[in-house]
Amino acid sequence: MQYEPLRIYHEHQSSQLCARHCLNNLLQGPYFTEFDLSKIALDLDKEEQALLAQDGDENNGLVEWLKHNQQSQNVSDDGNFSIQVLRRALDNLGLSIIHLGHKDVVEAQQHPEKETGFICNLQAHWFAVRRIGGQWYNLNSLSGLPETKAKPTTISNFYLSAFLSTLQNDGYSIFVVRSDNWPHLHSYDAHQLLPPYAKWYLATEIKDRSETYPKELLDQVNKSRNGLHVTGLGAWAGNNQPAQVDLSQMTQEEMLQYAMMQSVNANHNHNTNQFGGDNLHGLANQDPELAEALAMSMSAYNNGNDADNSNNSTQNKKEEADGHVEMDVDDEDALLQQALAMSMEQEAQKKEENEEETEIKKNEAEQAAKSEIVDEPDESDADCCSIVFRMPQNKRLERRFKKQHTLQCVADYVKSEDASFKNVIFVCPPMNSYDDMEMTLETICKELNSKKLSFIVKENANSDADQ
Repeated sequence: MQYEPLRIYHEHQSSQLCARHCLNNLLQGPYFTEFDLSKIALDLDKEEQALLAQDGDENNGLVEWLKHNQQSQNVSDDGNFSIQVLRRALDNLGLSIIHLGHKDVVEAQQHPEKETGFICNLQAHWFAVRRIGGQWYNLNSLSGLPETKAKPTTISNFYLSAFLSTLQNDGYSIFVVRSDNWPHLHSYDAHQLLPPYAKWYLATEIKDRSETYPKELLDQVNKSRNGLHVTGLGAWAGNNQPAQVDLSQMTQEEMLQYAMMQSVNANHNHNTNQFGGDNLHGLANQDPELAEALAMSMSAYNNGNDADNSNNSTQNKKEEADGHVEMDVDDEDALLQQALAMSMEQEAQKKEENEEETEIKKNEAEQAAKSEIVDEPDESDADCCSIVFRMPQNKRLERRFKKQHTLQCVADYVKSEDASFKNVIFVCPPMNSYDDMEMTLETICKELNSKKLSFIVKENANSDADQ
């Protein structure tokens, strides 16, 4: 029996519909059209509107306002879809998506090569990374090169971790896609009528990025990043490092070099002085990756063996005077892996420290705000009113206040629940909005003829301008 060779399905970018390309490339077949995803988006909008209209919100016109404001929260006019749409589309097929930073997928962070697929998102762009037949493929619908259609490219297990980690460092959100029963891969049909942006590729003909696209185009993009060169130590090293590098468009070799540069920069002067800068510089001219891997390895060796170094300081000085250090290097790949692992660990530690600092500041702000929050009156208090808040990201809150309380008291409560707010404005559909913090709730209740209020909470963009 003759078997059909493995083929990889891939869609390159068409309009602004990268979410559709992302899902179809992940699932390996034309599963969804933009009309399918638009229907899901509209269904989600209806569900959210029904949720917001609960608990008597219709008393002050919220339902009527929603009917006349039909702008979708899940699909934009130019065709960009929200994460909720992708989640629902995959859920309908028995697949789930989980953020890579979630505690339930710790093993995916440590061993991503054991997963089956990932979805990557930065702003309005989505793309998929999928393991098929034991090989990982970057199925980005954009090539990142001028006037060049995207093609699928391979990613080795070794480089997968670096690829995902550097994407995260560059601001991407990454989601693990899981299922106990992935949909079967579509069978290739030579007579199948595909849209012009879709194509089947023989798996044996798919190479990594550096072998897929013309070298002159790759060099052109590399040299034009932020107007700086990125070859050798280039723009990724030292004080010349650009503010942001598009890591999703790097070749595997470039990613490895970038990861090593990040780790080496912090200790570059220390490494050079202790291990003979001339030798490392000479090696960098011949093999920059190995040179930085050696520098990384030697730095770790020194930091972990200070006592031994002290006992052998005389020998070390002699070696430095000779201009070289003898090392037993049997496996260059092992050194490269060690360098990469150290770089990723350093980046993870830095990220964790930043998150801790942010969390501390957030807690301090919340505590300061809570210390000023007025007490919530009892439900039986005749002189109180109830407010339902629609917060960002469809979060919903409800709380009671005394009628003599001002909007400033209400704003203090809102800020205690969401520290991102600075200057609050309360929108009360269909026509009212309130930003006078000295106004009492009794005044608003009389104006709306209701003791139950519904506020859409927004940042007051005009407050800074007024000041």
